[in-house]
Amino acid sequence: VLVALSGRFSWALLKDIMLATSRLSAMVFFIIMAAAVFTYPFRYFGGDSAIADALRALSLEPWSMLMLILGIIFVLGFFIDWIEITVITPPLFIPALSALDFASHVGTGPTTMPWMATITALHFPTTFITPPFGFALFFLRGAAPDGVSHVQLTLGIPPSIKIHFSSSTLL
Repeated sequence: VLVALSGRFSWALLKDIMLATSRLSAMVFFIIMAAAVFTYPFRYFGGDSAIADALRALSLEPWSMLMLILGIIFVLGFFIDWIEITVITPPLFIPALSALDFASHVGTGPTTMPWMATITALHFPTTFITPPFGFALFFLRGAAPDGVSHVQLTLGIPPSIKIHFSSSTLL
């Protein structure tokens, strides 16, 4: 509608937009399908139960367990994209997370799981900047002046992550 209102509409442009949207949608759908192909056999053979049992066997305090799971998600962000993380990890971590008691901090009832989901979602931006897979690094590289190297961008990541984790007010 905005393109038409600005007077730049053409059928060729509409075709290009529809093709680009279709390709992007197909890519996202393929990622979700690939994650499901990984997750279903893993769950069928009891991998999710084994991980939940292993996490419970650690007998960690609720805060330590939450930090461990956030740490695992942080490390996964080095190697896989946030979409795959959000498809693969919930079946693995929800059984362990649902057993944690944060009543003194969050309250009881239905507020605990959304609170933990929010904390997890707030840590996903670190997966955007951690090498070698960080998408934001490639965006920054494209936006940075010619004199800034990829190495310089990468060296700026640890202070950003430290600021992110030290400024987390939800914890």
